[in-house]
Amino acid sequence: PKEAQLGKTEVIDGVMDLGAVVLEVGGVARGRVLDKSTGDPVEGAFVRFLGGLPFRTLFLNTEHAVSDRDGRYELVGIPKEAPALIAMHPDYVDPREMRELLMTMRGQGKQSLFKGGATEVEVDLLLESAGSVDGLVLSPDGEPVAGARVQPRSGFNLYRQLAALGQGDGYTDNEGRFRLEGVRNGSRIEIQASHRAYGDSARVAVTAEPGAEVTLRLRPALELSGRVVDEQERAVAGARVSARQDGVRRGAARSDPGLSDEQGRFTVRGVPAGDLIVHFDHPRFKPAQRKTSLAAEEGARDLGDIALTKGIGIEGRVVDESGTPQPGLTVQANSVDGSGLSGLDTGQRVEEERRWVSDVTDDEGVFAFYGLKEGAYRLQAHGTEIYSDRPEIQSGTTDVTI
Repeated sequence: PKEAQLGKTEVIDGVMDLGAVVLEVGGVARGRVLDKSTGDPVEGAFVRFLGGLPFRTLFLNTEHAVSDRDGRYELVGIPKEAPALIAMHPDYVDPREMRELLMTMRGQGKQSLFKGGATEVEVDLLLESAGSVDGLVLSPDGEPVAGARVQPRSGFNLYRQLAALGQGDGYTDNEGRFRLEGVRNGSRIEIQASHRAYGDSARVAVTAEPGAEVTLRLRPALELSGRVVDEQERAVAGARVSARQDGVRRGAARSDPGLSDEQGRFTVRGVPAGDLIVHFDHPRFKPAQRKTSLAAEEGARDLGDIALTKGIGIEGRVVDESGTPQPGLTVQANSVDGSGLSGLDTGQRVEEERRWVSDVTDDEGVFAFYGLKEGAYRLQAHGTEIYSDRPEIQSGTTDVTI
């Protein structure tokens, strides 16, 4: 079935009437999943249809079929415009990592599976046997590291990675050893190891072939520290601090986030080496950033005091119908025009721009947001079973009552 697109709706007394929702009857695909080399049937393969980007489909398309002992499958509910099918199995190569997409449209390119108004189609899918790569992860001192995460950067069967979550695949054992399966034989892949107690290893390239092994050595852990203060140099607790590589648009390495304590002190661990942008974010202050660099041999660096400014804000209180302050409620603010609440003028695409911000009311029911852009914001307070209305408030207002 296709998803239904809903128009404007109106909520009355907590009940939403969607009206008439029309679903289109989907098509049916049948066939067999076969081993490309031997022609033998493959049991237990997942068969899905593609409907847009393959990666998006993997997570949003829940319709699938599983091949039986004879390799046969039947997939129903396929949109008529679906261009192709895809088969995945943990013991075979991920089709999207192969030079030719391993699904058959009988040479019809990216057109629909269904031709001339047909509602059913026969499609046999071929899978290529996969290999594996063994390896060892060592500490900077050369000792085996247990529990390190090992991630291939290409040529890997994502189906196996998803199916193995929580089962130990992709992590080293007590002797620091690992095995990555689902790799296309003869493919050149890059592998990287990480562990919270150390810095990431370098990416090591290896050719997947029988007996292939690789050794990954983790780098010493890198840290950034400092103190977050306000404009009066008073300590700011609860500021979120993180660092990422500067000048890298995609796949930039990031640190684990850290929070400033009651004295404003923070420590950020797992910092990547090189040029960095360090971000400081707190709901009651304007976001700030600091550029720095950190070499692997340095180990750590203290950034000193980082002063946050309040900028434009909204302040107010949350009360019940009798006027009693409501502590412990979350108050969220969203910009009405969707342009974001605060931004950093870096001349780059601002990944850290906040689309919403929240605060928790104190014992007097007070909340506050700062570092906002000029404009209108829609506020709402909510708890476990209660919600307020959503007043529209202009930035700079300091006497809001919800």
